[in-house]
Amino acid sequence: MKKSFLLFIFLFSVSLLFSVSLKKYYYKDYGYITRIVFVFNKKPIYKIDKNENSLQIHVQNGNIYPNVKSKKLKNNSVLKSISITQNDKLIISLTLSHGYYYKYFTLYDNGFKIVFDLYKAKEAYTKKMHQSYAKFYKAIGKRKKAAWHLQQVLNFKEKIKVKKDTIPKDTLKIDTAKVIIDSKNIKEQQDTIKKTINLPIANKEKKNPLKSVTKKAKIPYIYWVLGITTIFFLIIIILPKIKSKEEQQTKSGIWDETYNENLVIILLEKGWKIPEIAREVNLDEKTVKQIKKKNKSILKR
Repeated sequence: MKKSFLLFIFLFSVSLLFSVSLKKYYYKDYGYITRIVFVFNKKPIYKIDKNENSLQIHVQNGNIYPNVKSKKLKNNSVLKSISITQNDKLIISLTLSHGYYYKYFTLYDNGFKIVFDLYKAKEAYTKKMHQSYAKFYKAIGKRKKAAWHLQQVLNFKEKIKVKKDTIPKDTLKIDTAKVIIDSKNIKEQQDTIKKTINLPIANKEKKNPLKSVTKKAKIPYIYWVLGITTIFFLIIIILPKIKSKEEQQTKSGIWDETYNENLVIILLEKGWKIPEIAREVNLDEKTVKQIKKKNKSILKR
């Protein structure tokens, strides 16, 4: 009995050495974006299938470590559950919110990692979404994108959508009919005036009832001209203020250069290569090399 049990453990260990195994996964919720990382013992042969409300990763000849379990998530705007099944192949299924968007990349770090960034939508369309996207991009070191989303938060205005059903379909027809009726009434009134007055029309001033209509019609044009003038002056006054806000934001030092430098040092200490660090921190390789050279004394400790 002992021999058979030991043989089983030996064969299981050998199979783990020569097969691909999912060691663990972990994730971080940024509000309307969730980053999830799957860690394998080595690079797998895999395929990603995107569905309307789910994302599936099919791994050939894949195994899982005993501590890797499926999970349901509460209060996550994007990722609802993580399901892991193993039959002839390993299938990782992510249940997501409707209309989601995703990006992924891979890297070598204590094994092989597949990193998924799961978005509620491709583009943020509410104030809270812009705040969440700014938080995420700041965390991963993409300062320009984070600053852009913060600017959208400052300038955000809720868009009111007018439903088509609220506008009566027959409104234009009714208005047109009224105009036609009114014009007929005016002509009839003119004819009756000519008939009732026996004096020649040439000797008297011709009173045209349409004059009052045309005078009233001029009033909207005056308001239109005044409105354009007001908007023009507002643009001249407001635009410089918006530009000054943008300049203040860039000069305010929200994005500290030491943050990226510290992150590069940490990754170098972990044994990351320069191209991997440059891609992760969103810096060029030359800048990463300069940071490494600058902090040589720290890295040697």
